[in-house]
Formats: sequence, C-alpha cells, structure tokens
Amino acid sequence: MKLLTSVILLCFSVAANADIYFCEDETAAGADLGGGYLNEDGRTNPIHIWVVDTSKGFRNTVSRNEAYRGTCEAEGVYVLCKRVDSDGKGEWYFAIDTNESTFTYTGHKYGAYASARAGICTKA
Repeated sequence: MKLLTSVILLCFSVAANADIYFCEDETAAGADLGGGYLNEDGRTNPIHIWVVDTSKGFRNTVSRNEAYRGTCEAEGVYVLCKRVDSDGKGEWYFAIDTNESTFTYTGHKYGAYASARAGICTKA
C-alpha cells in the first residue's frame, strides 16, 4: 500500500511541475520530393496550432494523430523538444524561447520532406 501511495504522489508531483504551451505558426516553409512547397502564407499546408507539454512532448492540432511525441526539457530560458522516428529516418525539433514567447520548429523525413515553422506561444 505504501508503494502505491508513493507512486501516485510521484505521478502528481511530475504532472504538477509540467509546463504547457500553446503555439501558433506565423510563418512556414518547406519542400517535399513530390514537388510540393509549403508556402509562407500556409496556402498549401495549414497553419498549425501546437501543444507542448514538458512532461509529455509536443503535438500539432492539424495531425490526425493526437498523441504527444518526443521528449522536452528546460534549458535556461528555452524549452527544447526532440522526436526521432523509431526507424531513424525522421527527426523533428521544437524550441520555445520562454522570455520572448516565440518558437521555432524544424522537421524532416529522409527521402520525403523537410519543413520549418516559427511563431508565438502562450503559456497555459
């Protein structure tokens, strides 16, 4: 019983220390091998709203998969998140400057596409 209580308290303390940010693209660019280009105004790829939970990872609201991906950690004024595909063919990075409330995102899937985004964040 003491072990169960300790585990529950540990889970609550981790969740209580998590920071959550909502971030929105202001600009985006990229290319894919099919010849597509992600326009800066988001015409060919919608503007993303990102949710970053420092205890769960990051996700975007445009994706059909609502699972958080990757890991995040605080380093000074930055929250740095990283995701690597299990097959090692894709990498995504999400960084928040907590002083400026801005973010940058880069991602690529080898042999498929590369993209970059930047915008503003609001801490929940």
